[in-house]
Amino acid sequence: MNTFYKSKLLALSLYCGLAVLPLRSMADDIDIFLGSSGGAAAAPKVMIMLDNSTDDLFTAKLNAISSVLDSITAAAPVSVGLAMWSPGT
Repeated sequence: MNTFYKSKLLALSLYCGLAVLPLRSMADDIDIFLGSSGGAAAAPKVMIMLDNSTDDLFTAKLNAISSVLDSITAAAPVSVGLAMWSPGT
């Protein structure tokens, strides 16, 4: 076999092997939140962006956020960030 074809075959074999390698080490996102990822699971971090560009549902949005924040307990901790976005800022 020609040296050129041998080098191309070797390069193709290495490329295919490296392309398939990451598939074996991928984890599902749910493993992180369930704590079954092999490590200690910390409290999930949640960022809530509140859009106040319309006033029609602003009170309903705040009430919904308040009820969700009230349901967080020490048994199921969550780190929460809250930010308000308004047009022109």
